[in-house]
Amino acid sequence: MCSSDLFLTPALLRLGYAAMGGQHLVEIAMEAMRPLRDEVRETVLVGALRGGEGVILAQLPGLHQFRYTVDAGVFHSLHTAAPAKAILAARPAAERAPVLAAMAFPRLTSRTLTTRAAFERELERVARDGYAVDRAEEFEGVHCVGAVVRDLHGHPEAAVWVTGPAERMPRSKFAWFGARVKACADAITERLGGSPGHGPDAGG
Repeated sequence: MCSSDLFLTPALLRLGYAAMGGQHLVEIAMEAMRPLRDEVRETVLVGALRGGEGVILAQLPGLHQFRYTVDAGVFHSLHTAAPAKAILAARPAAERAPVLAAMAFPRLTSRTLTTRAAFERELERVARDGYAVDRAEEFEGVHCVGAVVRDLHGHPEAAVWVTGPAERMPRSKFAWFGARVKACADAITERLGGSPGHGPDAGG
């Protein structure tokens, strides 16, 4: 079930470099992701957006005997995923609008956001709190908490997130996870030469 945390196909390598303007996101991200994984003990992932979907670039499997893992290269929907929410919430309105206009909002669980209006309200919350969540919106019983990573120009190009069972990541601990994931994402941004929260589009 678990794929290697450092194996990337040529296509993912190209995407990783393209997302960060020539600096390899995964190589830089792993340094910050390991301490986060060791603290929260859940699976930590890094990914980016490609077209109308999100794509997983790499992961560090959690330390529990039972843990969720997803192969690198797997795509995910934008309207359910914490990383996609984190990236879109940080993008300027003019850049975000065409993406939202092209999105579909199929219901995957009872908690899925199924309208653009609801999704836009969610993005406002993400921008305010500094982290995004997936409340079992794509898979029953699976929660995620993610935060945006900016490139050296301050543009939101990627995200880091933690995923695990709802029992170990209850809503009551979202803020706790959010603070740690955001600190990890900010550390990656700084290693990329950027300034967390101070890109040209900060505040949307």
